Amino acid sequence: MLQDYLDPINAVGMPDQMDSAIAMEFLTTVKTGVRNYAIAITETANPKLRKKLKVM
Repeated sequence: MLQDYLDPINAVGMPDQMDSAIAMEFLTTVKTGVRNYAIAITETANPKLRKKLKVM
């Protein structure tokens, strides 16, 4: 049987789980962004574009 987590009786611990999920999603997104910028900087052949990417 499915539990209704909007019912306060079944929602014990849900705010903590939600905070954890949001924090994990944020960290994963930031890590992916940093990785993508690093790859773009190292693979860019144009020196002016590379300099622009480093400033960002």
